[in-house]
Amino acid sequence: MSSRTETGADIGEEARRYRTLTRGLLVLTLALGIAAIAALRGALPRELAIPALYFVLATSLAAAWCGWKGHRIAIEQRERASRSGMIVLIAAQLARQDDAALETMVRRGGPAAEAAAMVLAGRARKPGGLGAHDAP
Repeated sequence: MSSRTETGADIGEEARRYRTLTRGLLVLTLALGIAAIAALRGALPRELAIPALYFVLATSLAAAWCGWKGHRIAIEQRERASRSGMIVLIAAQLARQDDAALETMVRRGGPAAEAAAMVLAGRARKPGGLGAHDAP
């Protein structure tokens, strides 16, 4: 298994951007942390220590926020993909139903209604407009 598959390659472009931004902010936090320590030890001017520590705090909070936001977007993307897969599976099962039952499901709403609408649309595209299950 490739590392791209293990890290979730299909998390979506927006979530991927947030992940990249989070990693960049973490690198900046690390660099600022090293600068703050160097200033406290005297390798850099001491007056840089306090601003560097404030920037460490700011970048770490920004990285946490970006990570949370990207994670939330990735979860939403996975849920959408899962929902789409579920609707296709329901549609495969509903293909056995007649048009009247499918139209009743469409009126009720929900994921089953979407699947029923897909089946009805597929049947409408067939020559003659009748599905195999509509025959008397």
